[in-house]
Amino acid sequence: MKKTALILLAALLSLIVCGCACGGGEAQVKAGESSSSAKESSSKAQSATSSEKSTDKADDKKDSSKTEESEKETKPSDKQESSAEPNVTPEPEEQATEPVRILNADEYVGIYDSDLLAYEDDLGNIYNAEYTVPMLKINSKDANSVNNEIKNKCIARLNESRGARDGRYSLSCTGIGYSTCFYGDILTLLISATFDTGYTDYLVYSFDINSGALMNNEQIAKSVSMDYGSLKPKIKQIMLDYYDKEYSSMRDEYAALYNEYRNNTGSDENVENVTLYINDGVLCMHCHIYSLAGADMIQVILPIL
Repeated sequence: MKKTALILLAALLSLIVCGCACGGGEAQVKAGESSSSAKESSSKAQSATSSEKSTDKADDKKDSSKTEESEKETKPSDKQESSAEPNVTPEPEEQATEPVRILNADEYVGIYDSDLLAYEDDLGNIYNAEYTVPMLKINSKDANSVNNEIKNKCIARLNESRGARDGRYSLSCTGIGYSTCFYGDILTLLISATFDTGYTDYLVYSFDINSGALMNNEQIAKSVSMDYGSLKPKIKQIMLDYYDKEYSSMRDEYAALYNEYRNNTGSDENVENVTLYINDGVLCMHCHIYSLAGADMIQVILPIL
């Protein structure tokens, strides 16, 4: 009986051992399968990561390639830079300049005669009258002719004044003076003689100092880029305006004489007697105005604006 029990116990133990062994195998199989799955998952993950890295690297290469191409397009090549001409402003060449010509009036105009008449006449008038008669030092036919005219007119007046001093009677011509002006190569000599009436007479001469020639109105006007023919209407109007300004108060009282003298002032003949000259760059004229008071005609200097 005991023997039989031992045999059953042994068989039972054998069955238990077999069951445990079978269960452990399945667990091992499952564990193995799980391990294999984990390895496959790990391998797939690694493969995916590797693929992503490869893709990122490819993208990086593409981006890098695009950047390089862009830089190549925007940045000029070394060859282009070397072939391009440098942007350097050339230094100006030194040019020979002519010395500035400084004109001195004393080289062209001298003094023919001068005097200071200081005295008291028999009427108690006191005079300190200065007279300076100029002469041109230009060697030309025109200059000689002008010098003769200056002597005949100015020296005659000076001598007359000297006679008044010696006889102690009143002066008629109370002074003679002159002024000079350059405009380019044009020399203008303006001589003025004052009188006890308050009026002034003028002599005006303009010379080309290169040729020694006396210049006419056409040449003077051209030197300031004007046409003398086109200036005549303007010259006439300036003279008439001056006449109206001076004698408008006498228009009604002396209507007939006023109109006559006005017409004479603006006549073609009187306009032709105008002498143009340039004073400090301004075109001026010496002209005659018929007068309703005192002398029949007065001489005036007017700018042409």
